[in-house]
Amino acid sequence: GGIQLMLEENGIISQQIPAFDEWLWVLAYPGIKVSTAEARAILPAQYRRQDCIAHGRHLAGFIHACYSRQPQLAAKLMKDVIAEPYRTKLLPGFSAARQAAMEIGAQACGISGSGPTLFALCDKPETAQRVADWLATHYLQNQEGFVHI
Repeated sequence: GGIQLMLEENGIISQQIPAFDEWLWVLAYPGIKVSTAEARAILPAQYRRQDCIAHGRHLAGFIHACYSRQPQLAAKLMKDVIAEPYRTKLLPGFSAARQAAMEIGAQACGISGSGPTLFALCDKPETAQRVADWLATHYLQNQEGFVHI
């Protein structure tokens, strides 16, 4: 549970990272299927150097912010420059949903795993509810979709 750093080294699968009690996670499953194989296949074989550097900087900064108890910095560094720019093509309405969540007041928003679930990180219950309401109205694609805080 919580925030897990996936390691898969020396027999260690993952390690827990300190989380913030004030964080509220809004999760929205749109009701569509995206296979992990498809989500991996859309990724490029090579990445630009600046994207790799940015990814390392964001990850290191995020982990530092979690351990040093800086929730606003941690949220600001929650950026996926490796997979998300490509995987958004597989998720109808994701870009608009992310923009709306951020405009409503989410601290961060992205794709959970390989998708199609979206996460929005909020620091106030009323913001989380407003984001959840928007996602329920605009992001869900069918009756199988759901939003949960």
